[in-house]
Amino acid sequence: MSNRWVRSGRGALASVLGLAIVASASPALGQTATTETCAAVGERFIHRGGAPASVTVPLDPIDGIVESVTVVVDDPPHPQGASQSSERVSISLGGVVVGTTPDLPDDETGASYVLPVGSAFAVDTLTVTHAPDLGPDSITAVSVCVTWSPTPAPTTTTTTTTTTTTTTTPVATVPPSTTEPANPGQGSFAASCAANGDDDRTALVWTAQGSLPGTIVAGTPVTLTEQRWSVSIPGAVLENARTLGLVADGDVVPVTIGATIAAGDTGEQVHTAGGLATSLVVSVGAEGVALPAVATVPAPDMVFTPTGDRIEVRVASATATLDLGLTEPVQLACAFAPDQPPFVAAPPTEIAGPPPGELAFTGPSTYLWAAIIVFVLLDVGYLTWSVGRPGRRPVS
Repeated sequence: MSNRWVRSGRGALASVLGLAIVASASPALGQTATTETCAAVGERFIHRGGAPASVTVPLDPIDGIVESVTVVVDDPPHPQGASQSSERVSISLGGVVVGTTPDLPDDETGASYVLPVGSAFAVDTLTVTHAPDLGPDSITAVSVCVTWSPTPAPTTTTTTTTTTTTTTTPVATVPPSTTEPANPGQGSFAASCAANGDDDRTALVWTAQGSLPGTIVAGTPVTLTEQRWSVSIPGAVLENARTLGLVADGDVVPVTIGATIAAGDTGEQVHTAGGLATSLVVSVGAEGVALPAVATVPAPDMVFTPTGDRIEVRVASATATLDLGLTEPVQLACAFAPDQPPFVAAPPTEIAGPPPGELAFTGPSTYLWAAIIVFVLLDVGYLTWSVGRPGRRPVS
């Protein structure tokens, strides 16, 4: 009988510690023995934004059909019963995500989940990646067990009659590919943005990139990985902030970015990540005016469950907050056209072309820097601040 991880109390292991291989009882004629290869993980993942952490653990070699992966997770009690919704991990074999555990229920401190696989692999490592939906949050991956069986070898049968002997060799079933190539994509899009303190709207350029598996199967979760989000701040905005004395050449301006990613024909439809901190540098060009600047952040992985054999991922909305040293930062809320091309799709499809140039700013009522002026006028301590304003940290 296969040895299984058993949860008791707060997810303690009842049997195997470290690496182990346990084979099932002898198979019947024509069947293949099932093997369970296990490893202790013992990794605690904590998500406070940014790219999710992962850990790769060694396994005794696996070469055959992986039937399932059993994952044991553990988490301390939640303070005051607070709800948490990022207690998930994804499992990868040979660079292929084979499944993601569900959120650990709020009233549970440990659980064991079986992820069905049913594909061929030849690997000796397994990767566990935190798969947060919302943050901050944490989860401990305690252990993993891979249940698999060797690929059946071709069989030979002999049939004898009084006159002839016939030998037939059935063609062995070719296992699926052991690696699933990633399908990366990138697109740049103009968004209609508004700043708090200013009712006018203007356009900013956002860029998003990410990767999906090359094959989509309905009902099988897929992970959107390697995400990066960028927003381009026009030189006109930074030049007017410089004219007002808010920034100077070489200043580092903190920027916080967030976005909502939409994936139609999926069970989740959207995922949102926010509070991703980055910065931009104010640079003055040869003509003596500020140049455009781009703020970029890595974004966390997102798991979607397709309802068909295709998935297209788009940016639905985004936010950017610029800290210019005022009492309140300049906050931008941006919306995108719902019919924009996806920035990544699987199977591949047309995506947005190369990034557009800096968008033209026409008419004084549409300047984004009008919002900056509003903040200056509303900032009660502006005059005092402008006299004793500490210098920003220049790029070293």
